[in-house]
Amino acid sequence: MRLRALVPALAAFSVAVSAGLSAQDEPLVALPLPSMEGQLDRVRDQLAEARAELDGSLANPQSSARERAGFYGHLGRLYFLYDFSNLAPIALRNAAQLDPDNVEWRYLLAAHQTFEGEVAEVEALLERLVVERPRDIAVRVRYGDLLQESGRFDEAREQYEAAVAQTPTTAAAIAGIARLDREAGRHEDAIRGFERAIELQPSADSLYHPMALSHRALGNVDEARRLVQLNKHGRVAFPDPLLEALADLNLSVEGLFHEAASAMRRGEMERAAGLYRQYLEGSPEDRVGHHNLGVSLLASGDWEGGKAALRRAIEIDPDYRGGHFSLGSALAEEGDLEGAFVHYERAHEIDPYDVGIHTEWAVLLAKRGEPERALRELESLLERGVEELFVLLKRASVLSLLGRSREALEAAEALIAINGVGPKTAAEAHYVAAGVHSRSGRLEEALASSRLAVELDDKAGEYKASLARMLGQAGQFSEAADMLAEALELPQQVPLEELRFARATALILSERYLEARDVLEGARTGGLQFEHALARLLATCPEDSVRNGSRALELAQKVMQARLTLQHAETMAMALAEVGRFEDAVGLQQQLIGQAERMGQARGSEHAYRLQVLDSYRNARPVRAPWRQ
Repeated sequence: MRLRALVPALAAFSVAVSAGLSAQDEPLVALPLPSMEGQLDRVRDQLAEARAELDGSLANPQSSARERAGFYGHLGRLYFLYDFSNLAPIALRNAAQLDPDNVEWRYLLAAHQTFEGEVAEVEALLERLVVERPRDIAVRVRYGDLLQESGRFDEAREQYEAAVAQTPTTAAAIAGIARLDREAGRHEDAIRGFERAIELQPSADSLYHPMALSHRALGNVDEARRLVQLNKHGRVAFPDPLLEALADLNLSVEGLFHEAASAMRRGEMERAAGLYRQYLEGSPEDRVGHHNLGVSLLASGDWEGGKAALRRAIEIDPDYRGGHFSLGSALAEEGDLEGAFVHYERAHEIDPYDVGIHTEWAVLLAKRGEPERALRELESLLERGVEELFVLLKRASVLSLLGRSREALEAAEALIAINGVGPKTAAEAHYVAAGVHSRSGRLEEALASSRLAVELDDKAGEYKASLARMLGQAGQFSEAADMLAEALELPQQVPLEELRFARATALILSERYLEARDVLEGARTGGLQFEHALARLLATCPEDSVRNGSRALELAQKVMQARLTLQHAETMAMALAEVGRFEDAVGLQQQLIGQAERMGQARGSEHAYRLQVLDSYRNARPVRAPWRQ
């Protein structure tokens, strides 16, 4: 039998006996049964089990007041969690009456009644709690907020200052003091307080609004206008362990969402994706659920599934800014700049005041061939007074794309010099500097900057691919090959086949022939260039274990049939020599030399090499170097 089937009988007994059970011989309030309409089965079972445990305890003469309090309190938690607003206070008051020493029941009752607007009861509860638990930050902040809303500003300040004295990083208490300063007309103090609170808790962007009011009061109208645009209504939070613990009990659809979001914050992306899928079974039209599923899948490596979920989010709500932005970011990371641009531009149309979206849209303008327009957009942000580091950073990148090397380098170095700049920002600034140095022929400086970029952000595939390219320019082929192997494991905008071919080339040039063969053999979509490189390697490799003349000849014939070039003919001659067909090799080598002469290419070191190879074939000696270094 399911537990909820037992509830009506047990509940009737509970109501009959509960009036006579109290720690102080005072009657408890009878606790009616809730309506279960609209609740999921798992929530119904959870509530039924908690109620059955309570009723069983009340029916047991041996049950202590504290035990009964625990059952009332647990049921009160669940009623609070699932928004049974008429039942939660009854259960929590009964728990507090039976076990007056347990502060949890009184605190949860205070929190619940705060939401319900029962000011008098909340004030009495918090006034007692702050005496009993003077070091409890949640009690101090909650009491301070209540006192401030009641106009008792001096008492509110006392609570906030006590919280800050104990934990100086309590953003909610610092913001509370700032609000009091603004109320008292101390606007400069208020602004400093709001700035400090936002520094500690960047998500609390609702604080930009009161900060803007203080700036307006000081006559800083432009700054006030800028700050108002930054307000996305993110609330300032404070540590509240007893209330936060309720989330662990939540079996509702909302509970699944909370559990999935928590998994995302912890970086458990595969688990988060599974939980979001469960959540969406109950809320299939929730755009945020599909968005978060998409982000989780992308982070887990499922790019197709992630993009599909993001597309579903914006299908549900075509004006969903976050969905457009995230899908644009995913497409940009894959190298689909045109697709990304459509969604970035739409996100910018929806919210033209979002600095992050505006910036990324501008950067994409540059990447798709409109750097001048991109620079104008970024500088329009600076003219509005926006000086976030990432705007300055992207401006440096665009200046570099425009070939304004001196300005780009100055901008990047200025960012690097900023005290306390984050590692990702510093990494991108070094990456910009490396590109400027490289284009200016300063290879040593380019390598140094590129290495710093990789050290600061070793998850950026684009940085590693760039460093590998510079290492190749410096002749450090083995390190370049290793760096390309790391780059291939990371998302980036350079096509993967291009990186694989570059790695195979670096492996050959560093004489790591077996690894090079495996890379070339493993290519499935690389096409002609992979087959040609593999044919040449198999025909000419100095290592006997790697060479395979018959396979080289097969590949060389296929390549020549697809496209006849001097290089392809040269590889065919090498394969013929490797299988001992030296006369054929001599004949083909003479033909390609003659063709080179007719094309005006019979000069320099390349022509001398072809003549040298021809001499080798005449002496029955195959080539033993895939490429000249």
